Amino acid sequence: MSARKHAIIQMKDFYSDEETLLKPTVKNKLVKYFTVPVWEIPRRIIHSFIPPYNGTAFIHTDLLCPVLAIVLLYLTVLYGMSYKIPVAYTSTSVEQILILYALLVVPVFYTSQDTYDLRESCAILGYSVFGHVITLALSLLISPGNISFYFINLILFCGLNVIRLIILLLFFMKHKNIIKLLVSSYLCIIYLLCNIYVYFRFIHRT
Repeated sequence: MSARKHAIIQMKDFYSDEETLLKPTVKNKLVKYFTVPVWEIPRRIIHSFIPPYNGTAFIHTDLLCPVLAIVLLYLTVLYGMSYKIPVAYTSTSVEQILILYALLVVPVFYTSQDTYDLRESCAILGYSVFGHVITLALSLLISPGNISFYFINLILFCGLNVIRLIILLLFFMKHKNIIKLLVSSYLCIIYLLCNIYVYFRFIHRT
C-alpha cells in the first residue's frame, strides 16, 4: 500500500493579475502581502485554529492577519494592565516580552524547515498569536481573576494553535525523529509559557 500524501493547501493572494506583472518593488510586495478582503479575515482566523485533518492543512502567508493579531494582543495586554493593582506592576514592558517571544520562536521554526522563507515563517507563526489573543481576552472580559477559567481557555485555544503548529512543522521538517521531537517540544513549551507569563504578569490583578 502506498503511503498517503499530505496536501498542504496554500491560499491564494488577493491581488489583481495586473499587479503580478508589475516590477517587484517594495511597494508592490507590501500590497501583495497586506491585501486580504475583509470578509476573508474571519475565515483565515478560524483556519489558524484547525489542525491538519484528513491529510489536509490550510496555510496562509499574508502579513495582514498576523499584524492584526499582534496589535490585538498588545491592546489586550494594555487593557488588562489597567485593572492590575499598583503593587503588582512590573518593570518588564509588553514590548520586551513580544520581542523576546519572537526571538525565541521565529529562528527555530525558520531554520528547522526548508519549505518556507523567513517572511512566510513569520506569517505562519503570526497566525498562531490569535490563540494568545482569544485566551487572554476571554479570561479578561468574561471572568477576570478566575484562574481555572483561564487554564480552560489556554488548553482549548492555545492548545489548538500549538497542535496545529507542531503538526505543520512535522510536515516540513526532514530531520530525524529525535530532532523533530526536540524542536516541537521546545516550540510548545515556549508558546504556552509565554501565555502563562503574560497572564500572571500583566492580566491577573495580583
